Amino acid sequence: MNEEKRGLCLNIRYLKNVLRKARKMDDTIQLSLNSAKWESPSQARESQEQRCNRVKQELFRGWLSRDNFLKECISVTEEELSKGTPSSNTIPISEKPLVSERLDPYAKEQEIKITPPEEVKMTLKSEQTVENIIRDQTWETLTNACPGMFGNWEADYNKAK
Repeated sequence: MNEEKRGLCLNIRYLKNVLRKARKMDDTIQLSLNSAKWESPSQARESQEQRCNRVKQELFRGWLSRDNFLKECISVTEEELSKGTPSSNTIPISEKPLVSERLDPYAKEQEIKITPPEEVKMTLKSEQTVENIIRDQTWETLTNACPGMFGNWEADYNKAK
């Protein structure tokens, strides 16, 4: 992976922006499923089964692309962590304790220090969890629009990979 791509994987703002844009298909699935209703009469209408399968394939392509992106960035982050970055690069999560010292005299001792690659790793792990939630919701929308056509998304997706 080139250095520019490595740098982008370690940029949390970039990561979130790329994933937000890549999730557009999931956000507009209902519109995609309804698209055949709005085609002009001169166009050949696809059947519900064809439309459902087309949308499913588009979803799976997007999911695979996001999976690959996340895997690449996780690999970059783990490489950075394995380099053993010096502790001078650690940054406090918060400069001030989350709770007033007056209320909790031990709050200052509980301050957590984290390195930038560790922060990226936590973000990537969180994004993987978000991916599963989005996929559950998207699959529910798809199966409601295409009753009886599809089973579990994880099984179907793993077959399609």
